[in-house]
Amino acid sequence: MLFSFLVLFNFILPASAQSGFSNIGSFFNKNKHQQNQESNFDNALTIKEILIEGNRLISEESILDVINSKVGIKFDKDNVLKDLEAIDKLGYFVHDSIQANPEQTEEGILLKIRIEENNPISSVQIIGNSLVSTDELLLISQDLVGKPESLIKISEVLDRIEKKYQERGFILARVTDIGLDPDGTLTIKLNEGVIDKVVIKGNTKTKEKYIKRFLPDLLPNEPYNEILLVQDFRALQGTGLFEDIKRNLTPSKENPDKYDLNIELEEKRSSSFGFGGGVNTLNGVFANLGYSNSNLFGEGKQASFNTQFGTGILANTFVDQRFLADRKTIQVEAKYSDPNFLNTKNSVTLFTHGYTFNSYLVDLAQEKNIGLGASITRPLGMNLFGGLDLSGEAVQIKEFGSSATDFLTEQLVNIGGGKFINDFTEKGVFKPGQTFSEHEDAIKKAAAADTAKLIREEQLKGGKYLNFNPSLAFDTRDNPLNPRNGWNNKVNIGQGIGIGNDSFTKLGIDLRRYIPIGQKTTLAFNLQGASKLIGDLPMYNQFKAGGYYGVRGYRPFSDLGIGSRSLLASLEVRTPLLDTIPGIQKTPLGKDLRLVFFGDFGYVGGNNKINRLFNRLDTAASAGIGIRANIPMLGAIRIDYGIPFIKSLWNNKNILGRFNFGFSDRF
Repeated sequence: MLFSFLVLFNFILPASAQSGFSNIGSFFNKNKHQQNQESNFDNALTIKEILIEGNRLISEESILDVINSKVGIKFDKDNVLKDLEAIDKLGYFVHDSIQANPEQTEEGILLKIRIEENNPISSVQIIGNSLVSTDELLLISQDLVGKPESLIKISEVLDRIEKKYQERGFILARVTDIGLDPDGTLTIKLNEGVIDKVVIKGNTKTKEKYIKRFLPDLLPNEPYNEILLVQDFRALQGTGLFEDIKRNLTPSKENPDKYDLNIELEEKRSSSFGFGGGVNTLNGVFANLGYSNSNLFGEGKQASFNTQFGTGILANTFVDQRFLADRKTIQVEAKYSDPNFLNTKNSVTLFTHGYTFNSYLVDLAQEKNIGLGASITRPLGMNLFGGLDLSGEAVQIKEFGSSATDFLTEQLVNIGGGKFINDFTEKGVFKPGQTFSEHEDAIKKAAAADTAKLIREEQLKGGKYLNFNPSLAFDTRDNPLNPRNGWNNKVNIGQGIGIGNDSFTKLGIDLRRYIPIGQKTTLAFNLQGASKLIGDLPMYNQFKAGGYYGVRGYRPFSDLGIGSRSLLASLEVRTPLLDTIPGIQKTPLGKDLRLVFFGDFGYVGGNNKINRLFNRLDTAASAGIGIRANIPMLGAIRIDYGIPFIKSLWNNKNILGRFNFGFSDRF
């Protein structure tokens, strides 16, 4: 026998959502029924049907999806109250209208849920937008149209609109007002975050006019964009004039709907005067005197003058650099740069120099080089920069004594039983058809001496040249002084026009990539290639695998060869060393001291026989560790210790590596 009931109870969602069942009494008292009637009793408590009443725009399925009461499960008062709360959270319905009426039927419980929808939204109107199109904003809000007003859904749409602005850098953009007209139009009013004033503080030396050149995207009465600010700040930081740059945004006192952008600067020391001395491989005991100013007239213009006098005393004494001269040296250079020449985007540099130094390209010789020139660089857009260098130079290579010629003579006789001498027979030392093995010892030495003189004459060629070097660069570095991300690539063609000498053309390619690893570490890669294209390069103008920027772990001037083409590759992992130590991390040393792990590879070609005669490698590779530091009054220095993978030809004891010193990063 089945029980038949009328409406059991009627309850609505009260403000507290804690009660709402009326006339519930003791719902079903199972003790009133016999044991054999328990199955019928359970069926009577099962929900057999759920009806949604009062919905017109919101589908029944959307409402049923948010409630836990389902057909086929036991009726539970607490679950129904939670269901009413879930329906209320949809936001589409009048709060006090939401109610549930469970009725008992012969099959079980019929659960009726009654609702009353809010007024519908017929359209959306956007006011105050100029940075994001109306179509984009309407696309975000289209789900509101044709549905009852829901403050919850409207709030979600407003958040998405503001997020759309923030993704594009307009972090100050916000919704300031909304309204629903009687005809169902929802009006959304926007404030896109406009700058009222740009206030620059802390610049005691640098002119505000110069600073604002680097802030083209931060102007009064223009919307504030955080992405563009970061780009502009990177460009400003790249001048090297500022220790720190900060920004602060405050509502404008004159116009509360706008913002004041406050830029706080901490300037670096821009001028220095130095006098010092020491001893090194090239110059022996030396003294230097220099002056530099990186912020001349407060406009970022640079001027420098440097001199160095070397005595030659103790040159090559502490290290076995067998192929460097030990004469007196003098180097004088002056340079002036204007980053905005005649108030344009052109950066112009004028320079002149006079050198008399012990050449590290031509063995046991001095190079005298007098030159002057100008270079111009201009941004082309899309991170591209065009450049042009024009210069003239007069070069004279002079040797002292016959040490180099005597050494070459011995090498020609001893290496491979004189196999290299045969490559120079066309120079006239031998008669046609003769070979080196056909000569007696005395003739061999004479022939080797004559050949050595011819080789030496080729090495000592100088001349006067006009140099024309156009270039194209691509630069996306985040910080030119200490990059962690981006590219810095350059291609240049060098045209040397000889005045009374042969002309030549050469090509250079320099690729640099920086990749951040984690929060602080940087992976840096550099690939350089160079080659002659037309004519023969003078020996002093050829490319070297060694030197200050060559393969580390070798003697920079004597282990590695030179040539008319070259390939250099370097990989570095750079990471801060002391920036986490309290008390040190905020000091210049703590911020700038870095640990570096590196690997180098170098190759030179086109001059293999000469390199072998001078016991130089044409291929080298190494790996090692180094540090980078910024020393006050001295600048950025680098100290590297490299271990060579390929032993030098005459210095086989150099298997444990060698220190190399220099200024600034290698790339």
